[in-house]
Amino acid sequence: MCRLLIALYGDSTGTWGHSDSFPYARLDSALAAMPSAFSTDSISVRLADVTIAWNVLRHFYPYSDIVTVNWDSALTATLHEAVGDTDEIDFVFTLRRMTELLKDGHAGAWTAAMGAYQPPPFWTDWIEGYLVVTAAPETTGLKPGDVIVSLDSVPSEEYVRSREEFISGSPQWKRVVSAVMRAGSGRAGTVLNLEVRRRDSTFRLALRRTPSRPTLNAGLAEIRELKPGIWYVDLRRAEMSEIDKKMKILARARGVVFDLRGYPVDNFDVIPHLLTVPDTSRTWQQIPVFVYPDLESIAGWDVSGWSLKPQQPHIAGRTVFLTDAKAMSGAEWFMGFIESYHLAEIVGEPSAGANGIFNPLTLPAGVNVTFAGMRALKHDGSPHHLVGVLPTVPVTRTIKAVREGRDEYLEKALEIIEGPGRMK
Repeated sequence: MCRLLIALYGDSTGTWGHSDSFPYARLDSALAAMPSAFSTDSISVRLADVTIAWNVLRHFYPYSDIVTVNWDSALTATLHEAVGDTDEIDFVFTLRRMTELLKDGHAGAWTAAMGAYQPPPFWTDWIEGYLVVTAAPETTGLKPGDVIVSLDSVPSEEYVRSREEFISGSPQWKRVVSAVMRAGSGRAGTVLNLEVRRRDSTFRLALRRTPSRPTLNAGLAEIRELKPGIWYVDLRRAEMSEIDKKMKILARARGVVFDLRGYPVDNFDVIPHLLTVPDTSRTWQQIPVFVYPDLESIAGWDVSGWSLKPQQPHIAGRTVFLTDAKAMSGAEWFMGFIESYHLAEIVGEPSAGANGIFNPLTLPAGVNVTFAGMRALKHDGSPHHLVGVLPTVPVTRTIKAVREGRDEYLEKALEIIEGPGRMK
């Protein structure tokens, strides 16, 4: 047990006892400069790390009203698993199994040792119930549309599901991480053995994991005219400075497609150019004020919004946003405005359902744990967590389109812009 002050005496100048002769910053800097004597090689340190992380997650997780965790069972299971870990990477996966219980896309565990994990030299996605190659250099022997039957002799569905045990978040986020971002990843320099099906034939490949994958959309401009008067803006790559240079053209265009199937590059200033009324949603970001343990008697919520105002020039043509489960956090800040104020048709699949900011926690052995730092709602006050931004026009990928090099999301966007229907 411990005794912990939940209030300190003070006045308008600060807490009583404050002294400039020994400021906290000096102590903090001195502690940070000290070499760490802790290592995950020690069972005691691993158990201490688990205990600290467990306490923080138990008492400060802001979505406890949505996600219920049996914390006593979680502690017992994680301590037992930590005892048997043989190295730092194994221990990180033990912590990831605990953070998975939060169902929080911002939750996870990392360490510098994870740099030893590298991806295979190709991209995949989960399409029509299969793990499908979506991009690969010719040197790999793979082609878009190839179906990965097994990875290291493990059937692809079993492989993907087993990885999801260590990924926290919504079902759509877990699947995109396991099947797109981390599929086939492993320790640096190791070989990934594949069984591949191409139409009616099956063959085997052995590919070495590399530090990088092929660059997607290489050679395509971030901002480009698709058809006369219809423009495309890749918000995952186009800086706001570049968008501003084209803003007058975009404002006059008969249609604009914004691609947010991933994370934006600090180009949120596009939103005011789409707004027609001031943003009045001021309580969708909620940072909890936790004072007591076990989430009892929460002191309140520090609520806020962005209070955006319309800005000229206004993008007046038909507008479509492309999104999917790769859009999380900052991307969902963006998409939340599009959804709330009906600023565009939303083509694709639900976003990740993990909006807001995250809390970082560095454990004594140098392992980093993160989790959601705020409760982020939809602008109408309904839950966003685990739900995400939902498409107004659902579209899913097909193996046939991947083989043919077609983007079905973009095709649908062009169909909407060129077809009959309401104007924005």
